[in-house]
Amino acid sequence: MDMTKNPYSCFDGYSVVAVSSIEVSSSNDEKNELKNLTGEYDYSLNDESGTLIIKKTSDGWDISDYKSESSYRFLADSSNIENIENNRIYIKYPKQVFSDNTVIFGYYILEYSTDELNVSYSESNFEDVQFLYHVTRKKEVGTDLYEEEYLDCNTNEPALKIKKNNDETYQIQIIKNAYHLSLK
Repeated sequence: MDMTKNPYSCFDGYSVVAVSSIEVSSSNDEKNELKNLTGEYDYSLNDESGTLIIKKTSDGWDISDYKSESSYRFLADSSNIENIENNRIYIKYPKQVFSDNTVIFGYYILEYSTDELNVSYSESNFEDVQFLYHVTRKKEVGTDLYEEEYLDCNTNEPALKIKKNNDETYQIQIIKNAYHLSLK
């Protein structure tokens, strides 16, 4: 596949109608899958490199593919996620929106495993996708495997926070009951 400028990219001089963000109705398992995939992934395709970013936002999730700092392949949010099943995220992304509200979609499947994804694409449906590229998660310098905030699976509210101290001990904060522990 040849890398060409995205003619629908706002960065390339064309405008795209914004699609409002809505929370995708998904099970806790699906939300956990997205949480486990959160991060930046690098790829190389036809002598060009790019970054795939998966992040949690106040409105749900953003999954974005930046071919460079000034060009993108897609900027998807929760409203574009059609389904998550069998280690695959199905994204139906509006490539072009016309003034009469006609929409041309692109279909992406992100097949994932630990720290890597395979991205496939089709212009017509999810059945006819072709492999596009492989991405691996960027390793962040200085971050700790366990250091983050964990959500209560029943309420999806923050319940536990783990932070690594300078002396290599961990601070564990149970948010609901405000207990503080220190482990070595």
